[in-house]
Amino acid sequence: MVLFLGAGFFAVSLAGNVRAQEYTVKDLNEQLVMATLWIQRSAEFRALSYQAYNVARMMFDVDLQKGATGKKRAVIVDIDDTVSDNTPYEAGIVDNDFGYPTGWGGMVQCRYSKSPSRCSRFSEVCG
Repeated sequence: MVLFLGAGFFAVSLAGNVRAQEYTVKDLNEQLVMATLWIQRSAEFRALSYQAYNVARMMFDVDLQKGATGKKRAVIVDIDDTVSDNTPYEAGIVDNDFGYPTGWGGMVQCRYSKSPSRCSRFSEVCG
């Protein structure tokens, strides 16, 4: 046990001496390129998004089968990448060497993003 605590203390001591690296907008945007491409092209992202909506649909159906509860039902959705396709915005900030949140407010106000089909189908079922 003493060895474990000693090793942990040593690791914490070393971590305290490491200076935080300064990242430029270009550095961060290079990472954003991969993240944006993953959301746009990845079968894994698409499958995980469909899975989230399929589970929500199953839970909604189970709740409906219970019958009337005397309470109004509500579906609450966090507006994330499964609901809103923000990749055009992300690609734009990379292309123009801007950093987040430059232009985000304008993108939201003009409703630049579109809903993926998986979200549209779910809202039709619950609507």
